[in-house]
Amino acid sequence: MDNNKKKLTAVSLFSSGGLGDIAAQQAGINILTANEILNDRCSVFRANFPETEMFCGDIYKESQKIISRTKDLLNGEELDFIFATPPCQGMSQNGMGKLLNGIRNGTKPKLDERNRLIIPALDIITALCPKVVVFENVPNMKNTVIEINKSYVNILDYIRMRLGSSYDGKAEVVEFADYGVPQMRQRLI
Repeated sequence: MDNNKKKLTAVSLFSSGGLGDIAAQQAGINILTANEILNDRCSVFRANFPETEMFCGDIYKESQKIISRTKDLLNGEELDFIFATPPCQGMSQNGMGKLLNGIRNGTKPKLDERNRLIIPALDIITALCPKVVVFENVPNMKNTVIEINKSYVNILDYIRMRLGSSYDGKAEVVEFADYGVPQMRQRLI
């Protein structure tokens, strides 16, 4: 990379231990800030990315801090990427089966609240206006429904509605084995 070129910047949401962010870092992307709710995963992320400011906690509670600190670090520059990989349990086939069993026996609500974590992620995206937004999840995300203002909305339609005409894009199922990952694993990007 040319030393005079600005290094690409990113925010990582639902970061886990930062495994996906390692590839971004190897591609020359500087992860400025990150968020994860689980302490052990935050510790792994911090070990992998000691220069990234990790906000460990509920994204609903941390979103304003993430926005403010990222803007400070950007110092007037434009953010290049936001990577968002919200929890898949409420969207995956296995998670859906557990959810349906829980609904039937009265121990779970009809909609998995974790699927609504897309809301604070979109709040962060609309506040920071990155050039590129990358969502990654299970293929069944395309069939996931969330409740917004007492109405039920497909999660991908909600993303399109919130981002409006600011972004062009589409959701596509990708087989990771086609890109050198040594397993058959489909993801929605």
